[in-house]
Amino acid sequence: MVNSFKSIIMKKNHKYLSLFAVIITTIIPGCTKFLDVKPEDKFIQDQVFTNRSNINQVLNGVYMQLASTALYGRNLTWSTTELLGQRYNTASSQSPWAVFSNYSYGDQNVMAAFESIWENAYVAILGANNFIESLSKTSGILAEGEKAQLLGEAYGLRAFLHFDLLRLYGPIPSNADSVLTSIPYYTRPVAAAEDIIPANRVIDKIVDDLKKAEEYLTNDPVRATGVNAVVLNDGNDFYRTFRNRRMNYYAVKALQARVYLYRNDKVSALQAAKAALTGEVYFPGRLLQAFTRRKQIRTGFFPMKYCLAYRTQQCT
Repeated sequence: MVNSFKSIIMKKNHKYLSLFAVIITTIIPGCTKFLDVKPEDKFIQDQVFTNRSNINQVLNGVYMQLASTALYGRNLTWSTTELLGQRYNTASSQSPWAVFSNYSYGDQNVMAAFESIWENAYVAILGANNFIESLSKTSGILAEGEKAQLLGEAYGLRAFLHFDLLRLYGPIPSNADSVLTSIPYYTRPVAAAEDIIPANRVIDKIVDDLKKAEEYLTNDPVRATGVNAVVLNDGNDFYRTFRNRRMNYYAVKALQARVYLYRNDKVSALQAAKAALTGEVYFPGRLLQAFTRRKQIRTGFFPMKYCLAYRTQQCT
C-alpha cells in the first residue's frame, strides 16, 4: 500500500502547496481598500482574535472541516477506509465501491478520494496551526484557563490529523520501514511546503503535540464534571458543556495509547490507556448505526470521531 500511494503523495504535495498559498492569502490579506467592506462570515486576521466569541468560532471552524464528507463525515469513517479494511461486501464487479476493496489505486475515483482526504486534512491542519499561533499571541482576551483549554484542543487535533495521514500514506513506524519518507508535518501556518519526513520522525512530532495537548488540558472541565449537558447560557457553556464532542483530556490520552501502540511502545501505550479509562464513567460505550443496515460501530467511551460524522444526541 505504501508504494502504491507514493506517487499520489508527491503529486498531492505540489498541488497542496498551491492550495495552501491561496488559503494563507485569503486568511491573512494585505491592507487593501476593498477590505473596508467585510463579508458577514469572513474576518480579517487582526479582527478574529480580539474577542472571545470570534476565537470560539475559529476553533469551531476546524471541527467543521473535520466533519466534512472529505474527512470524518464520510471518507475516514464509513466509506473509503472501511472499504480498504474489507468491512463491506463489494463482491459484485458492478459495485462502484469495488475499486476501493480491490485496492485499485490507479482508478480515477480512488485517486480522487485520496486526493480529497490529503488536501482537506492539511487544510484542517492549517486551520489548527493558524489558531495555535494566533491565540498564543493574545493576552487578556481569554482567561488563562480558557486559553489553555482551546490550545490543548488545537494541539490534539493537529496530532489526530497527522496520525491518520501517517496511517494512510506512510509506512508503519514500528518496523524497518520507519526510516522511509512518509508525510510532511506542519506546525506553522506557512505557505512554504514542508519536507516529507520519515515515519519515525512523524510519530515523534505526534507524541510531542499530544504531550502539549495533555499539559494544556490538565484542568479540562471534563475531568471533574464529565459531558455536562446542562446549558446555562452564562457565557461559559462553550468551555464547560458537551466536552465529549471536542478534543478533551481523555481523548488525548486515548489517542496517545493508539500512537504508542502503533510505534510498538506497549509500556507507554498501557499507561496512556489506563489514564484514558479513568474517564469511562463519563463516556459509556455506545452503539451507533452507520449508513448501511449491515454495519454498526462501537465507539467505546470516546465517540468524538463518530460524533464528527453523525452529530447525533447519541454522542452524549
